[in-house]
Amino acid sequence: MKQLSILFSWIFHPLFLLSYAMVLVMYIDPYLFGIQKFNEGLKFILPIFISTVIIPGFAIFMMKALGMIKGIELNDRMDRVGPYIVTGMFYLWLFKNLYTNNTLPDLITCFTLGCTITLFACFVINVVYKISVHAASIAGLTVMVMVLCIQYYSTNQSVIIGSLFIPMPLILFITIIIAGFIGTARLYLKAHTLPQVLFGYLVGITSMLIAVWYIH
Repeated sequence: MKQLSILFSWIFHPLFLLSYAMVLVMYIDPYLFGIQKFNEGLKFILPIFISTVIIPGFAIFMMKALGMIKGIELNDRMDRVGPYIVTGMFYLWLFKNLYTNNTLPDLITCFTLGCTITLFACFVINVVYKISVHAASIAGLTVMVMVLCIQYYSTNQSVIIGSLFIPMPLILFITIIIAGFIGTARLYLKAHTLPQVLFGYLVGITSMLIAVWYIH
């Protein structure tokens, strides 16, 4: 159970979730990106992945190498201050570019804003209280999947992977299960307490709802 919890914590690390969201939206409706097949979307995914995963991840590793933080897991509350600032600035820069240039669908811009609000909210809260960013991030992704379900409800849109058709309600159900498992994993690893995980869910949901209200 411990190894599975660690694996899930890394697979669904907060830095990865914007890239996952892009992949999901692209599978559902590639035409939003001006392409016909998912395979043509690498030119959109790669810049997002570099901006939100590679560069912030490298910055965190550098902080660890320079002794600025104790570990890349950021278990200590004060270790999170620097990574929050660096990652938040990159997300804010990305949102500004997406919002002004309209280069990607509104859903991605919306999720980027939600992630940015979540990061800065966690930064402020972290001054006095440690919360689960894993829980906040997956809660935000769950809200985005709900928005997708509502948007594509009338068209019965599905995620198509090869010959496999996965309906949107099932995607939402899977996302909720993953959100629950991630919260459980963080508790099992003793990385957070139950109130910290629940507070993380609340921050993630609230941040994404604010982003949806602002964009739409």
